[in-house]
Order: sequence, then structure tokens, then C-alpha cells
Amino acid sequence: MPVIFTDEEVENINKYQKSGKFHPLTCGNGHGNLIATNDGLICPECDYRQTWVHGWIKSGECPW
Repeated sequence: MPVIFTDEEVENINKYQKSGKFHPLTCGNGHGNLIATNDGLICPECDYRQTWVHGWIKSGECPW
């Protein structure tokens, strides 16, 4: 499987997910927050996987 997110992007996405400043990215099947990995954002409760996030989340920069 190809790498979807670099190690730096994974770190930035997971920081975003834990920040509490914005609504986190969540499972499309109604479970909790997603966890970033090199293979995409995964749900710890099911097989849901998301392969995209906004560029500002990946880069660690807030647009506001």
C-alpha cells in the first residue's frame, strides 16, 4: 500500500486531532476520532479509513 501521509504529516494530523481547538476528524461509521497513520486516517473501532485531510491540517498551519 502506498504511503498516503508522511511521518511529519501524521504528527501534524494527530496534533490537530488532540488539540481540542477544532472539531476532530471522525469515523464515517459513527465511531470516535480517527488516528493518523502513514496509510491514512483509521478508526480504532472498525475498518473505516480516510485518505485525505485539508492541506492546513497536514502542514500544521492554522488558516485563521
